[in-house]
Amino acid sequence: MRDVVVKTKYGQIVERAVMESLYANTEIFGEVLDTWSDLLNHQELERDFGNSPYRLFLKVGVSTAYLTSTLSDERKYEKFKENFHYSTNGYKKILNIKDIDMVFFLVVKSAHIFVIVFNLKKPSIEILDNSAVEGDYEGKYGVIMKPLKILFVRYFKEINHPRANAISKESIKPQRLEMSWRTVKNKVDCGVFAMIHMETYMGQPLSKWKPGLHKESAVQQTTLEKLRQRYAHIMLTSEINMLKAKVLDLAEKYQKDEFKVHTDHAYKAMQTIQKRLKEY
Repeated sequence: MRDVVVKTKYGQIVERAVMESLYANTEIFGEVLDTWSDLLNHQELERDFGNSPYRLFLKVGVSTAYLTSTLSDERKYEKFKENFHYSTNGYKKILNIKDIDMVFFLVVKSAHIFVIVFNLKKPSIEILDNSAVEGDYEGKYGVIMKPLKILFVRYFKEINHPRANAISKESIKPQRLEMSWRTVKNKVDCGVFAMIHMETYMGQPLSKWKPGLHKESAVQQTTLEKLRQRYAHIMLTSEINMLKAKVLDLAEKYQKDEFKVHTDHAYKAMQTIQKRLKEY
């Protein structure tokens, strides 16, 4: 029987074992990232924009589903549209794509997670990657960026987005942002970095982007662990989680347990979580 703890009103379902990938020093599952996209999109629909951009967050499958080499170019485009529509399906009655200023693509490649942003408001393409490790740019990003830009531009021209032509120009090249908090040694928290990058980046100059992250250090690690806890709490208790009442009820019952039960639970939690994650 599935032990579901998150069921968003936009259709995303997350089981307990998947949500537990937010536990410290654990690679985050794609369903958690997709739920984060749902939550951020919901917040975008409700917030007062002022001079800030209107952002759209897409789910993991949109950026890579078309990469299968056996597909024809036309089928890749159809696959891209199918995944784009699926990713935004819950918002189709309240979302006007033509109003979108920034589109965030979650990318999972070789077990590493990063974000690609198409900024339509000030035509640019930016890569938000916590990894500072240098390497083959073409192999790491080019294999995704080149076809993604072609498909993105084609689709946004098809829907007559007013800024599609501007971002289609050959002069618009992807820029990998060199944030001060990028890492060299950390190989497991890329999903957390992706989540805070999505939450806080609005196209501002790098000098004015302040997500509250320190340079790679023990202090940064503590911050990342706190972010994991914060994000789990936000998703579990969000108004878009139709199982929120169930979660709060379980939390209330847990709080009534004796201190010794809490201590024993904390001691056994990591082993239990790791076992469930391996079995999932």
